[in-house]
Amino acid sequence: MICTLDIGNSHIYTIVYNKEKERVLENRTETLRENDKDFYLDFFNNLCKDINLNIEIVMISCVVPSILETVLESAKAAYHCPVVSVNSSNTDLKIHLDNPNELGADFIAGAYGAIYQYDVPVIIIDMGTASKISVVGHNHEFLGGIIQPGVAQQARILNQNIPHLPKIELDVPEKVIGNSTIQCIQSGILHGAFLGLIEMAKQIEKELNEPAKILLTGGYINLYNNHYGYEFNPYLLNEGLYYLALERL
Repeated sequence: MICTLDIGNSHIYTIVYNKEKERVLENRTETLRENDKDFYLDFFNNLCKDINLNIEIVMISCVVPSILETVLESAKAAYHCPVVSVNSSNTDLKIHLDNPNELGADFIAGAYGAIYQYDVPVIIIDMGTASKISVVGHNHEFLGGIIQPGVAQQARILNQNIPHLPKIELDVPEKVIGNSTIQCIQSGILHGAFLGLIEMAKQIEKELNEPAKILLTGGYINLYNNHYGYEFNPYLLNEGLYYLALERL
């Protein structure tokens, strides 16, 4: 079995796959941003306890550097198998950044999820704690991307800086035009964030000078019921980790 962990700033999304890429276990838990070895050892020990899975390899994408070593040590202690933290030096992704080592593991895992499953180029819109765009080109190339505050962060920042405005629920209004203060804020943040990312993706496609697939992922994409007609793959990062694991087995 292949255990994949997408460790974000807010949540850890774990999927265990068999060799046929069937999901045999899914788990979502809040990220503990402290080096609590007992917590993470219990997390791994309890993860497969009820169904007695034989984990052959653990693949990790982690964007919280402060806990990475604790997570790696805990996974090794629990499963006694290879544990790999994805980074720019242990994959063959050709990274077109001034400093390739700056590329986050989430960008790398998402890129491989796209490379193995879609015709490139692919423009990945990932709406999580931060909203990100990744541009994946031919021949395992990561061409660059965009990072901006996520929708929850935008709502929090607006309320902190303009406290007389009401707090909002993260619900997407049916219409762009708001008919109340709350609807106006919801539309500005939620419609504004998504449509802005789509327009940036279209501009990226022009810069590539060739057609590109626009692909959606990330937890906050679930807020948009129709996904504006674009394909949504909620498992993209974990699937990238799955394919990277197959290369090592």
